[in-house]
Amino acid sequence: VDYLCNGIPAAAAGLPAAGAAPTGTGHWAEGVLGQQLVTKSGLQPTAQALQGASIVALYFSAHWCPPCRGFTPQLAAAMAGDRYPQIKVVFVSSDRSEADFQ
Repeated sequence: VDYLCNGIPAAAAGLPAAGAAPTGTGHWAEGVLGQQLVTKSGLQPTAQALQGASIVALYFSAHWCPPCRGFTPQLAAAMAGDRYPQIKVVFVSSDRSEADFQ
């Protein structure tokens, strides 16, 4: 509840403490998602992959999940092209292997 009222403290968000030497670009998502994301074009710095997004959605899914297998193509079709340039969706895989993820 404290986080809802006062925000997430830097330490809990994985961000450097005040006065600590900065790492990465300082983009908020690096503290949550790491410094790189796997994209269709390969690894990209997180800040670059999410550039221009005012909304970042985390979509948790897995190949073995029947409802996910039905919804994922619908989400991909809705987000295709430049229809919603302010929204970036980060796919968070719950697959059990890299082969299933692919």
